[in-house]
Amino acid sequence: MFYYVCFFALVVLSAARLLKLTVALAGFILVAALLVHVFLGDTQFFGKHSFSHWLFYVVPGFRILEFLVGMLLHALWQWGYRLPTSTLLPSYALLFAAMWFAPAIAAPFRYSLYFLPVIVRRQIIWDI
Repeated sequence: MFYYVCFFALVVLSAARLLKLTVALAGFILVAALLVHVFLGDTQFFGKHSFSHWLFYVVPGFRILEFLVGMLLHALWQWGYRLPTSTLLPSYALLFAAMWFAPAIAAPFRYSLYFLPVIVRRQIIWDI
């Protein structure tokens, strides 16, 4: 519900401002993930889940990055941007490779940033 409330404030932004906001948020999340990984590691605060799980997976402010990227993908679709379907199989290969190596990626990055480029690539090819 949080994202749909934010939508009304975000939909009035131009694509350029939305892109700037998305890049800034991605940079902020990257720095936050680095700090959490270095200083807290797998510290558990609330039950069986680590602090990074709560911060990067549960807190909506960090997950809104995915919503913003979806809005940018929609803007690309409106402008007629499409990739050839011949790139579909390499896109899935990239997704499966990312899933294979995911356990080696620290949780703060895996929750917020790691899969985002792969999923964006697949969305541009297939759904848009």
